[in-house]
Amino acid sequence: MLFGVPGVGAQDKAITESQGVYDRTLERLGRADLGIIRVRKRLLDAALALREQRTPPPGLDAASYRVRPASVLLPKDTPWAEAAAERLL
Repeated sequence: MLFGVPGVGAQDKAITESQGVYDRTLERLGRADLGIIRVRKRLLDAALALREQRTPPPGLDAASYRVRPASVLLPKDTPWAEAAAERLL
C-alpha cells in the first residue's frame, strides 16, 4: 500500500482520475513516445471515421483477436522469416 489505496491498479486509477483535465498541447512528445503518438492517432482516426462515415472501429470482429504471440529460438545464420516460416502460417 503506497498511499492508503490498496492495490497497484486502484492506486494508478486514483492518481489518474485525480489529475483533472490535462492540456495535451503542453506535451512535448519525442521519438521515445512514438508508440503513444501512434495509438492516439489510431484512436482519433477511428473516432472520426465513426462520427463522419459511421465506420465501426477496429476490434469489434472476434476474428481480430485470434492473433497469439509466439516464442521461437532461431539460428543466427538464417533469416528470421525463413527460420520461423512454419510458425507464421
